[in-house]
Amino acid sequence: MRLTHATVLGFVFALGCVPTTEKKDSTTAADDAADSGGEAGEETTGSTEGGTEGGTTGTTEGGTTGGTTGDDTVNTGQVALGFPEDLVVVSPYSTETAALAEEANAEQATIKSGNVAVLNLAEQAAPPRKQEDLKGFATKRAFLSALVRNVNTDDGCMFKPDKPRQRQALCYGPRIVYKDHPDGADGPNPSLPPNDLGFWLATEPVAGTSPVVNEPCMTAKTSEIVDEISRRIDNATGTAAMFLCFARRDKKSLPEAGKTLDLQPYADKAKAKLPADAPDFSGVSMSRVDVGGKPVYTTKFKLKEKFDSLPADAINHDVEIEIVHKPTGENNSSYTGYVKMLVSPAAVPTAPTKACVGNKREVAKNGYHAVSVAYQKVEEKQLSYEFRGGHFPYEPSNSNPQSLFDGGYAKIPGSGDCELGGELAIYDSDPSTGYAKLAYSWFAGSPSEQVRSLVSEVAVAGSGSSAKKQGCGYYGFGEPWTEVAAELASKNGNGRMTTMLTQFTCNWAGPGSMPSKAFVSRVQRQCAMQNAAGYFEPHTHPDYADYIAYSPQNDCVRAGGDTFKTCVQPENVNTCPGGGQPTQLTYTTGDPKNPLLDITSWSDDQKKALYSPALFKVTP
Repeated sequence: MRLTHATVLGFVFALGCVPTTEKKDSTTAADDAADSGGEAGEETTGSTEGGTEGGTTGTTEGGTTGGTTGDDTVNTGQVALGFPEDLVVVSPYSTETAALAEEANAEQATIKSGNVAVLNLAEQAAPPRKQEDLKGFATKRAFLSALVRNVNTDDGCMFKPDKPRQRQALCYGPRIVYKDHPDGADGPNPSLPPNDLGFWLATEPVAGTSPVVNEPCMTAKTSEIVDEISRRIDNATGTAAMFLCFARRDKKSLPEAGKTLDLQPYADKAKAKLPADAPDFSGVSMSRVDVGGKPVYTTKFKLKEKFDSLPADAINHDVEIEIVHKPTGENNSSYTGYVKMLVSPAAVPTAPTKACVGNKREVAKNGYHAVSVAYQKVEEKQLSYEFRGGHFPYEPSNSNPQSLFDGGYAKIPGSGDCELGGELAIYDSDPSTGYAKLAYSWFAGSPSEQVRSLVSEVAVAGSGSSAKKQGCGYYGFGEPWTEVAAELASKNGNGRMTTMLTQFTCNWAGPGSMPSKAFVSRVQRQCAMQNAAGYFEPHTHPDYADYIAYSPQNDCVRAGGDTFKTCVQPENVNTCPGGGQPTQLTYTTGDPKNPLLDITSWSDDQKKALYSPALFKVTP
């Protein structure tokens, strides 16, 4: 069961402000991210503390589309300086082509320069692209910049929050019905539960493509994971940008030190234009404090929304969002900050769903969900974030659920938190080259169990509008969640995580797997390359062949002559489709000649492919 990773809120936001960022070890663009045994060269970078901080009202770098009323001069860029306009999250395997990215990057650079007439963007009634047409990082970023810098109509300020599409990569960990398992008796329900088997099917059909494009399971699963994170962050930043767009049109400037700008009137204006089922906004404001002579902006708002992942018995939740943003470079060229979101039950839960009593889904639904995203941007060469999420039980004695955060970070669930699950994602990218790396781990049961993890890295081959992305992803298990959490704490923003992906088990929940599971020094690997239309397909070079095949038994290898059979059952039943018996060989659809990738003899340099991107530290 995978509660936390699958449980996604419908209308999730979060914005927060953070003063300092410490980056101890960072990655630059890779020459070839698809190398199975290596990683890009490294160089150390740090946050840029110099330059204009953007805190002074009445600055002029943003152009003049805001207009002038008496002494109240408003420019297109000034409000944007209190906001992380580059904080958009997309899968490394988005379908945005190099040509489209190049075009959108030019739009965004022109918008930020204030010279909007160059691209005929002056007096823009709406962002240059529709929200539904945003394909990747560059187009989403250009959309946000337009909202906070140069849109000049109320309708153009509108942002439509994205509710969960519940995309699921069916190739990953499907339910497997089996017969004659070699490690133990079949039992009354001979099936392996979903989400435990990794890349079982080699490819996943891309919805809406004709002819059908079959993408590697690795890219489909990576995109599913990032989409879940993305909705939470994008809804937060997009909603805040909507409020700021209305404020800018009303000729409001950033607050001065020690002051607060009331954004509630603009939230009310937005609410009146949103669909009737949109949440109510309250307590909407932006404030400023100066730390070490430098401005730090905090945007806060609250809303009510239903827990859309459980539509049959959804309950209302209160969602508190805080975005803390510290510009460190001129015109938002560098900055740091964090987004915090706390989801709480709108009413006191009734027994037996208090504390850890009752069904885990009920406990999670009636409990707290703490989410944080720490972020930093270093010029145009680096954009990084660290995402943490965890479910915590409702406790009547907990009168301060903000205690679920440690500064700008959500706390990591531990052994006393009802085993509701937690997740950790570390992401690093170079927008100037298209390089990106993601490491993601999650657990859904006891924190003493090993985490499931996926590490994916992508770079660009070629140059200009003909450039195409290619990359590899690795899936497997890491150390127990308690050890991952301990390493994260001990690193304190320094170095890379090494415990997130270290091993594999071929028999997580089948007969003979308990009480101790058989782990081997192997992982799954798939590589992909982008086609001319922007979609990803299996990599064709033999050096980047799939290594995903295994049999779901303790030793991972099917013995010749045995009767162990399986079938894939997409429904939640314990028979094969049509009610028949398993008849297939037990290997995944990968080539049995290329089983799991053996990492036993990998050098330290090779193992870096399995490590997280460089950590960094954001402190209030």
